Amino acid sequence: MKIKKEIIIILIIFLLSFGFNLFFSLQVPQFSSDDAYFNYRHSEFIKETYQPIVYDIQSYGGNYILDTHVWHYFLGLMSSTFGLIVAYKIIPSLFASLIVIFGYLIAKSLVKSEMAGYFGALIFAFVPNFVNLTLNQISIHVLFVPLMLLLIYSLLNIKKRVGLFMISAFLITILEPMNFLLLLALIIILMLVNDMKILKETKNATLFYVVLVILINLILFKTIYLEQGLFTIWQNIPNQLYSDYFQSINVAGLIANIGIIPIILGIAGLVIGLLGEKKREIYILGSVIISCVILLLLKLIPFELGIMLLAIMFLLTTVISIDRFIKYLKITKFARYKTWIVGVLMIITIASLLIPSTIYARETISEGVSYGEIEALEWIKDNTPYDSIIIANVYEGNLISGVASRINVIDTQFLLAEDRYFDVSNLFQTESLVKAQQILEEYHVDYVYFSEKTKDLYDTERLRYADEEVCFEQVFENDEAVIYKVVC
Repeated sequence: MKIKKEIIIILIIFLLSFGFNLFFSLQVPQFSSDDAYFNYRHSEFIKETYQPIVYDIQSYGGNYILDTHVWHYFLGLMSSTFGLIVAYKIIPSLFASLIVIFGYLIAKSLVKSEMAGYFGALIFAFVPNFVNLTLNQISIHVLFVPLMLLLIYSLLNIKKRVGLFMISAFLITILEPMNFLLLLALIIILMLVNDMKILKETKNATLFYVVLVILINLILFKTIYLEQGLFTIWQNIPNQLYSDYFQSINVAGLIANIGIIPIILGIAGLVIGLLGEKKREIYILGSVIISCVILLLLKLIPFELGIMLLAIMFLLTTVISIDRFIKYLKITKFARYKTWIVGVLMIITIASLLIPSTIYARETISEGVSYGEIEALEWIKDNTPYDSIIIANVYEGNLISGVASRINVIDTQFLLAEDRYFDVSNLFQTESLVKAQQILEEYHVDYVYFSEKTKDLYDTERLRYADEEVCFEQVFENDEAVIYKVVC
């Protein structure tokens, strides 16, 4: 049986993306973010006990974890079956590369052009923001984003792909119940599309998704919705961190994070589609873009995640621009050079994505969790009592519980936790021994983990009050961290 040329080409592009992710992920044995160790710890716990951590005694000294744990169960199963490297390095890289396949399917549905479809697959092989958020981080986004593209693909022909829509909608909802992007997009689609032939199917799909989202959110988050109301959407993030998680959207930020060429071609493609062809497929993509912008403006979605999703949508509409450009070339005197011109355009566009993707990948590996940090955390695990309480900055809390297996004072699981951020910040910034002792006594801290990342975060070179050797004993030091034992 002869394999189709397009299958071979898409497979090659998929393998390029997979190889890119795997090349950088396998350069280091550790993972590149604090959140990665949250997922790692929960997955390994499930592998050993077959049960999720519902109440985590090592988070905030005791904290309920509201999570479906579907991702953790899957990773735990893969870890027990194939081992750590496959589960936490290879499989996430494999899932991340699936956006190449789904990007190609959507591109081909949009323009019915094989060349434009290949272009879509190529640009999806290297999405800078996606690399930045997922590479070597065991991130749930490596599965969420491909599923989102699959759901969009099913919406392009909802009448024939109802089953595919229901499956992808269900998986997305149980993975991230509080992600309302697609729900808002479906509502906007109903407002924009007047085609009676698809209105019934779209209404049914929207109704199904609304019921599914409400049902799963009520099952998991009923108590906290009753206690905090809609403020639950902001996940109880401390006020001091709010601007970091939910930044304001601006043109300069979009250009810096997405790239000028994808933005220009993406906007041009969207305008061409909306004003010219007016296909329902364009309205679907436009609705997702509008939803993303609304959520960013209202600060209902983390900035980096929102920008990443916006970049992916613009890359899809870029295909429309390329297709229109190819058609235009055919009727000009440059038609004989069409392949060369399109090839150069593709090279420029790919380079504009590949270069920042490579930079992000290198930074993620080099600036992520280092060997020195792991060494310091493992020292804590091997040389401190099991019930020790360790204080570190907010972005190292999961490292304390995940690598050192000790109780942290604060981490990024804010939803049901008290606000301790101000106290932790004060501890690392104050020069007063009295203030430091008050904070340490309040949270019963046994050890202070003072890393290079903490120095950068709080713009400080040392803990001045730790010079008081009567109250603090330096028990460990390397190039990445210093550990102090609290003795009074």
